[in-house]
Amino acid sequence: MSALSGWFSGIEGTMLDFEFVLNTRDRRVGVADLALQQRLIDALTNQPVPPPVEAAGPLQPSDD
Repeated sequence: MSALSGWFSGIEGTMLDFEFVLNTRDRRVGVADLALQQRLIDALTNQPVPPPVEAAGPLQPSDD
């Protein structure tokens, strides 16, 4: 298991808190897992404008 959490200030001065937990089950954390965490950080910090708060909320249940 690997976990990554933190916070940073967006361009508009808004704070973003995040948590990411990766359950690797019965294997050790590998290079690909760490690369995934890096891609997450890159995606979060390279946004020119923070996403709307509503985009971070849970999805509505589907009828499927």
